[in-house]
Amino acid sequence: MRVPAFPLLLAVVAVAIPVRARGDAPSTPGPIDPVVGLVTTDSVNLRVGPRTDDSPILQLEQGAVVVIVERAGEWLGVRVPAGFQAAISAALTEPVDSEHIRVTGADVNLRVRPPANETAYAAFRDRMPRGQVLPVIVREGDWVWVEAPEGVRAYVNSKYVKELGTLAANAERVEEARKARAVRERFRSDTAIKTATTRDDAVLRDELGAVGTALMKLRASGGYDNTPVGSLADRLAASSEAHPSASERTKALIKILSDDLEREMSIRTAYSDQILAAKRVGREPPPFSAPPALRNDRVDATGVIHWEAVGGWEGGGVFVLTRDGKEEPYALRFGAGDLKTADDGARHRVTGKTMGGRLLGFVVLEVDAVAKAP
Repeated sequence: MRVPAFPLLLAVVAVAIPVRARGDAPSTPGPIDPVVGLVTTDSVNLRVGPRTDDSPILQLEQGAVVVIVERAGEWLGVRVPAGFQAAISAALTEPVDSEHIRVTGADVNLRVRPPANETAYAAFRDRMPRGQVLPVIVREGDWVWVEAPEGVRAYVNSKYVKELGTLAANAERVEEARKARAVRERFRSDTAIKTATTRDDAVLRDELGAVGTALMKLRASGGYDNTPVGSLADRLAASSEAHPSASERTKALIKILSDDLEREMSIRTAYSDQILAAKRVGREPPPFSAPPALRNDRVDATGVIHWEAVGGWEGGGVFVLTRDGKEEPYALRFGAGDLKTADDGARHRVTGKTMGGRLLGFVVLEVDAVAKAP
């Protein structure tokens, strides 16, 4: 029996037209001239791709500004001037500073999140070129969370976006979103710097106390061997180099103690030269004048604390307590924190103990506690 041609043609057409899964985008999404859009409702998912089963990145709130650069069926490919975070492999980057990294590979993936065990989370369609600098949010093992560049596309359903018009006509809205991003980045950077400064300050203040105490013990024991003094100088220099974020005032105290170590080495070198000269002519070497014994007098003094700068040395100086009714002030060493809050012109009660040696000509007082005087 002869088969009619018309049903056969319908069957061929039915086979030729693919069935699109629910939530899929058309196979040929189209780029467009940038258009500014406004999110019209709260908690709208921004996704890594144009499908409902693509990984969400974050939720956009009502009023969020996006720049539409692609249409994919009911989905819009957008750039987000206010920014969002993404993950990148640390092995394909190098540090620029404590808050930024530079991409060292070519066409490097940014991912929605770092891999977990054998799960590799989705990558964004736009890749990072070699040399791209990215602000660091947080490091997580072999991966780094970064602020994605504005040029990285993400996707949002078009029913949640109201199109406002061209980029040129809405430049002010976009710039406001960029400013919000810049404020967030600056806050994150300031927080990281303050955290590093606090941490490095604490470590260096501990080193100041330990090296200063060791130097005083060497002075009390006498002798002219420079080796232990040089070791202390190396220790202090290494610690200072390892904690570069310390405050300028802590670095100033490091410089003062370093200079003190240098002076001690000069004194010991001069004395050893005298011994050698005396031996060459057959005379007895001069006696080594032992330094005064270590003093640990308890002090309970009241006065005004101020910062004493050192001329010709940028940032250098020491906190000084000018005591009530006393001409001789104390140089203060306070390992428990910074004294700058006490440098306000008010009278303060300071308790502690004196230490051997002098700092910028002042008797050194190791401070236990500082409180405003009544």
